[in-house]
Amino acid sequence: MSAVPLPRLRQWLLVSSLSKTKKETPLNQDVAIARLLDHHVNSLLNGNVAEILSDYSESSLVYTPEGPVQGLKNLENLFVGFLATVPSAVLQKLKILRQDIFDGTAYILWQAGDEIPLGTDTYIIRDGKIAVQSFAAYLTF
Repeated sequence: MSAVPLPRLRQWLLVSSLSKTKKETPLNQDVAIARLLDHHVNSLLNGNVAEILSDYSESSLVYTPEGPVQGLKNLENLFVGFLATVPSAVLQKLKILRQDIFDGTAYILWQAGDEIPLGTDTYIIRDGKIAVQSFAAYLTF
């Protein structure tokens, strides 16, 4: 077996290492999803509908107890209505009880004081956006 010339070996190693850094590893994907969810929750807590919507695409679909909602304009109406219904003081009590991320999906179990003793969201993430979400919460007010 002949030796690979050093410059060619360096070039191969550089290209090989760069191509590996561009691929989504499960850990990198999980970190990216955790950041997306953190942004999503913080945008919700701040009542910033534009930032909430930046986590979705036009084809995103959210399943709610009232039925599915799809498209950015419809999602905007959903979040404006949710923020008008749930007092900011209640949202500030939000506590994440469990968060699991696996293979492009995420699950959050949460509560917001006695007013919302149980809430759950499940997400499917595609291309850095929430593609599909299911939401349910028990509201006592």
